[in-house]
Amino acid sequence: MAHTAQTWHRRSQATNGYARRPHDDPDREHGARRGAKIITLAIKIGTRFPALQTSLGKVLLAALPRDERERLLALPSRSGITPRWNPDETERDWALCEVRERGWALTDEQLAPGIRSIAAPVRDDASHVIAALNVSVHAVETSIETLTERYLPLLLETADKISADWTLLRHCLQITVSTPSCANAPL
Repeated sequence: MAHTAQTWHRRSQATNGYARRPHDDPDREHGARRGAKIITLAIKIGTRFPALQTSLGKVLLAALPRDERERLLALPSRSGITPRWNPDETERDWALCEVRERGWALTDEQLAPGIRSIAAPVRDDASHVIAALNVSVHAVETSIETLTERYLPLLLETADKISADWTLLRHCLQITVSTPSCANAPL
């Protein structure tokens, strides 16, 4: 979370990160968090949320192949949270298509009153979405315009930096193990 710390250290908004879960869980769970702004839900590492109603979850769901996404969304949520937004299949598909096309997600009090957030994907060297970052704000304090015009460019920049670091790290950690030749080995 070094990039998020550098980008958001002067802001009082919460930033969160999440890596994709195994493909048998319809929820998403916080994996990293920075900031202590109180909103309407108690959020800590390990808190589960219904994925479709969060900006992080929308980014991750939008990146999945349709059959895998449908399978996950058919599973019952184990989050224990009743979201405010429960779209039908057409509205849901339109929302996820919009996320895929623009490359980021917005939620406006879809999970719970007072929570507004944006999320951006973190990609691997093959451009696959492997994680997501978000900024959560209190809806009364921060307008959608402020969120998208002021915070979104910083969030996208941070996600791009983390994606670049991921690619660099993957290339640096490639280890080649050679098998010794047995031609000169004693029998």
